[in-house]
Amino acid sequence: MIRSIVARTLLGVLASFIFAVPFAAQGQGTALDRSDALCRKDLHKTLGRLIRESVKEMNKCHTKRMAGHYAPARDCNVPENSPSPLKVERESDKLRRRALHSCAGERRAPAAPAPALGYDSCPAPCGGVAIDGDYLNVADCLICLSRSWTIDLVSTAYGTPAVPTDRGAKRCQDRIGNLVKKYLSKLITDQEQCQTAQDRGKVAADVDCRTADLLGRQAKARLNLRRNIERCGDALLELDSCAADVDGALACIVPKVESTVAALFDATYRPLP
Repeated sequence: MIRSIVARTLLGVLASFIFAVPFAAQGQGTALDRSDALCRKDLHKTLGRLIRESVKEMNKCHTKRMAGHYAPARDCNVPENSPSPLKVERESDKLRRRALHSCAGERRAPAAPAPALGYDSCPAPCGGVAIDGDYLNVADCLICLSRSWTIDLVSTAYGTPAVPTDRGAKRCQDRIGNLVKKYLSKLITDQEQCQTAQDRGKVAADVDCRTADLLGRQAKARLNLRRNIERCGDALLELDSCAADVDGALACIVPKVESTVAALFDATYRPLP
């Protein structure tokens, strides 16, 4: 009950803030029917959960490998080698079910046909997934994309650390993994709340929900990321991240997280025909 009240309050503050402030960025701008808005919202939310679960499991794989529980040759930058790949597969199945329930009309009023919401093809590197107007195929497209995005993200943030490593390096690796997941979550949640409100005509049409940080929560999460990576200190030298110092790590990890979330947004909230 309390959470529901807080959520409604925040959305009210968000809406009033958005209408009060002019923005240069351009949003999608078209209010949608309720069924269309819910379809896009549910696809975005469930895809976000899949990406977070994949990152979480791949981080666990790195932790176990660095602790000597896995062979040094194990590739922890692919979800199939995580400790619990079935957890990732379950999230994939949830996305397929959500596409059927929320978009194709199995549990609620159906959304518009997939091409009418911009789902006419699957972007690279998953162009081989034919959508053909089928929301189940839309889900398969998003699942394929999420695998590519998470492999790219985790490979950038973690690399393949040498083993064995000392305790400080292990703690730093775990810290980076948890921070990446938290920052992902913050960005994804902000995008979803903003775009869903815009789809329902409750947010100004010129707001770009892809990048808007209207309540400053993303900036706070980014600052938390910096403060915690700074705690790694020299331990970064023993890892195989995209940089061996704090400034360098932030300069590559933060943009990679943000580009991953931007790709998620573009894949689910597509320009309307």
